[in-house]
Amino acid sequence: MSRSALRAIAFCAALGGGILMMDQWFGTPVDTGELILLAIVMTADLVIVGWEKSSIGRLLKPGNRSTGTDLFYGALIYSGVFSLFVTGFSFGMDHLINAATQALQWQRPQIDLPVLIAVPLMFVVNSLAGYGAHRLLHTRWLWPLHAVHHAPREMTLLNAERVHPLEVIVRLVFAPLPGLLLGLDPLSAVVLWKFTAVLVYWQHSNVPNPFPWIERWLIAGPINHRIHHARNKHLHDRNLSNCPLIDRLFGTYAWTDEAVELGIEDRQLGNGNPVLEMIAIQRRWFMSLLPRGRNSGPSAALAKPSSAADAFSISRQTP
Repeated sequence: MSRSALRAIAFCAALGGGILMMDQWFGTPVDTGELILLAIVMTADLVIVGWEKSSIGRLLKPGNRSTGTDLFYGALIYSGVFSLFVTGFSFGMDHLINAATQALQWQRPQIDLPVLIAVPLMFVVNSLAGYGAHRLLHTRWLWPLHAVHHAPREMTLLNAERVHPLEVIVRLVFAPLPGLLLGLDPLSAVVLWKFTAVLVYWQHSNVPNPFPWIERWLIAGPINHRIHHARNKHLHDRNLSNCPLIDRLFGTYAWTDEAVELGIEDRQLGNGNPVLEMIAIQRRWFMSLLPRGRNSGPSAALAKPSSAADAFSISRQTP
């Protein structure tokens, strides 16, 4: 049996085992809609770009630790097991945030707009909130955690799910803000959620964009996001939003038609053991917050601006 087939079997076994465990032990059946959406997008990706460039072709290609890590994170996410990692690594903080969000839901206003108006409006508001979360993740205080997502040397659809459990906590704080400030009717909310999910997959694919101007101004796509994942450090802090207009507004937009090399230099990332990697990264993050740990030891390798004054600033260099 080929190693590609073994990879596929291992992924399906981990996925099925996780779903069974979450259902039997915790009574939390997994939303099969997410798996169906992933299958549809992966199939479209395969048809459009072919086996070699497709995510499934790269994920099943043997001998690549980076894509093996993608498969691991994908199995955790879509089986529901990753939620246990988030709770464990955050010491239950995710439950506190969710409880606080639910407590505020009754105060949420409701807008009554046509879907064709409500969805674009909410997309912009969500993109603005996402920009705030993403920019915070690119400060020195949180970059050691977010570096996990920037580690892959090549893009696959499952890169979107490759995040440290503590990064989820940051996003949990920002994610409900648009909904609390500006409510959506159920139909518009579903349309927006599906569109955003497909958008994130598309950003991590090799599917070409026939209308590049869309990526430059309205909706961030694969070219826009590959620039963000470029190995060049001055590009790490560019193209942070799903809406390029927001990046242009805040001076964090970049564009290049040249091919970019992906990933970051970090010996602790991509070592083939994602669980130990999560633990090592969390330890390094804790150490980086200490005054003595900011400029010495492993955490210094990925340090962002070191002073409190410029910790939230992002370079304005142009590529």
